[in-house]
Amino acid sequence: MLPKIRLISLNMNYCTGNTDWIFINSTDPLVAFSRNKILIYVRLTIDPMASICEEHQEKVYTIGHYSSRMCMVSFSWAYYSIVNRYQNTITGQFFAHTHFDELTLSYNETDSKQSNNGLITSIELNVPESIIFNEEVIDEFITKEIQQGFPGAALIISRYGKILKQTVYGYKLKYDENAKIIQQPQLLILDTMFDLASLTKMYATNYALMHLVEQGMLNIDDPVKKHIPQYCGCNPDKECREARLIKDLLTHTAGYAPSVKFYDPEKVSSDLFSQDKHETEDIIETKLGFQRSRSGDQLPVYSDIDYMLLGLVVEHISGMSIDQYVKINIYQPLCLTHTLFNPLNNTNYQRSNFAATELNGNTRNHTINFPNVRTHVLQGEVHDEKSFYSMNGLSGHAGLFSNLNDMSILTQIMLNNGTYGNVKFWSKNVQDLFLKPYAYDPTYGLGWRLNRNKSLSWFGLYASNEAYGHTGWTGTCTVIDPQYSMAITLLTNKRHTPYINGTFDGEKYETGKYGKIMTLIYESMLLHKVPSRKLRASAMSD
Repeated sequence: MLPKIRLISLNMNYCTGNTDWIFINSTDPLVAFSRNKILIYVRLTIDPMASICEEHQEKVYTIGHYSSRMCMVSFSWAYYSIVNRYQNTITGQFFAHTHFDELTLSYNETDSKQSNNGLITSIELNVPESIIFNEEVIDEFITKEIQQGFPGAALIISRYGKILKQTVYGYKLKYDENAKIIQQPQLLILDTMFDLASLTKMYATNYALMHLVEQGMLNIDDPVKKHIPQYCGCNPDKECREARLIKDLLTHTAGYAPSVKFYDPEKVSSDLFSQDKHETEDIIETKLGFQRSRSGDQLPVYSDIDYMLLGLVVEHISGMSIDQYVKINIYQPLCLTHTLFNPLNNTNYQRSNFAATELNGNTRNHTINFPNVRTHVLQGEVHDEKSFYSMNGLSGHAGLFSNLNDMSILTQIMLNNGTYGNVKFWSKNVQDLFLKPYAYDPTYGLGWRLNRNKSLSWFGLYASNEAYGHTGWTGTCTVIDPQYSMAITLLTNKRHTPYINGTFDGEKYETGKYGKIMTLIYESMLLHKVPSRKLRASAMSD
């Protein structure tokens, strides 16, 4: 006995740009031939099955990639001539290729008496680019690592401006200061905010700098001294501050050490010790020397100091603190309510709104000590020592907090080339300038890290050559891939684990290394097969 429902899948290759040889218009002398050619295809596809189903009083659904209205006039004409013939049998049509939320009603313009029996004959699903997405493989992997001991993770993925996935796993608070699992661990929720660590460099400082460049208030070739007049003087090796340009800081080629422990008198000389923001600013601007010269190949050496100084550049140009500048010029126009510095100073938030980080403050299981060191579980306080102790939580290199929803908007700005909705923050030219590969190391742009030679494992195996992003020490990562119109934000609290033998236990898990998760995301959409598909298509067309 025949089944009660039939599904007919249509070959929509007629609707692709590679088949323009069958495209016709009203002046085409071959219009009748072209129409008949397509009509024959549609009839061969639908007519036999529809006829059988009509005879047995069964129902038919058709499915295709493009809707008929997005295809050629001839195809639409032929297609609906068959649909109208079997209007009592073909009860539903489903098409996926659309970039809009829409519902299409089809009707016969020449015969108003021919009804569709009240049925909707075309439903177009809001699935951008007909995305295949097997998200279960991602969920299974991260969930397994949570069960094995990884504390927590939050993941958001968007493509073509639509959120495909927004999921949290595990806990925002799991351990107490004694590295014991608490009686009732607190689960992550979608609104949980994370300490972004070095993502601050991109989504606060870089965004501020790009905005200032767009406004004509900053040029990357400017000497730093132009904006900070007291930034002058040379060290004994004749390395002078006056020679440093804004772009040297952005490419991490200014010559500063990766980090300076201003907050610990045992680690720096007395003239560099500071646990006061204003004193620290003065030290960076007038006293801190260079660790290396700028001669030779000028290879980048990643340095927090570069971005501490860039944050001060923003403040000197604008007359505002870094947090106020991005709040007024970036976050408020976007209506972001969960992206800010020093969030516990805001009465809207309390510790339970945040994912926890280190269990014993900044002591690494009581192996580190310095004046005023925190020893409690950090939750809602910036972990970074330079930011917290020496910069009052307001620094260009660390201190920003955010959540999944806000991060999806912030990353989308980059995919939109500097705009969001009706708001323009910077032009495509400015963005391209900041994403241009650095000559001596193409994995560096201006601040951004680029996937140009596939050497950065956290991009995963299949991110395109155009992908870029950044990571943060607390366990945060963003990957923005224009080739696939995709943005990925993975926020974890991998440091919220016991510190054993010089390492955090959370560091051993793949989720906190990012690359495996990025690989699974691309595989779940079959994007790892895209190059081979393109190659085969090219070979066939040749």
